[in-house]
Amino acid sequence: MNSKDEIGEIVGTESAVTPSIHSRSFRTLDAAAVVGISAGKLQNWLTRGAIQLEGTQNPGRGQSRDYSAYEVARIALMKKLSDCGVPLGTAFKITSVLKEGWERVVGGHEQYGTEPDLQSWIIVVQANDWPAGRKGSLVPADAHIAVWLVDQISKPDADRGLRETLLALKDVPAVIVNMGRALHDTITKLEAISS
Repeated sequence: MNSKDEIGEIVGTESAVTPSIHSRSFRTLDAAAVVGISAGKLQNWLTRGAIQLEGTQNPGRGQSRDYSAYEVARIALMKKLSDCGVPLGTAFKITSVLKEGWERVVGGHEQYGTEPDLQSWIIVVQANDWPAGRKGSLVPADAHIAVWLVDQISKPDADRGLRETLLALKDVPAVIVNMGRALHDTITKLEAISS
């Protein structure tokens, strides 16, 4: 069931993620296409060290680096944050810290985003704009702070949920990403390549 809430994001993203997609590897061309960038740009990010992933960064001339589904999803999140004005290096630092949390998700990161009663959000703001005294799963990165929120769809007005956090931020410019939806979209694109 997908429905729109007052913020306009899709909630209740139920996913039929094929577990085998997480055991596959994807070529640079495929990873870049799913993320929405050129293979040259992805290679440039790796060569410059703007992003550093597990395994061999640069396997050598004429060799394609292989990417896991998780790495492609992480690069897609970095690009999404970068497109919204977060520097790429900062986006990489944010996803590095979040990676540890995602790996602790019950059932593994393969199941992340599939729980129909949970909605997961990443909010990124300038560090000096975060309200003093407001706690949360804060991830400091350069001049930014990322906050990972998990809302129960059945309790949308929880005091630490998205709505209350946005009220506390008032008119602060923020980047808000629906993480379950972002992962679902990336995996769906990868599955289409696999077909």
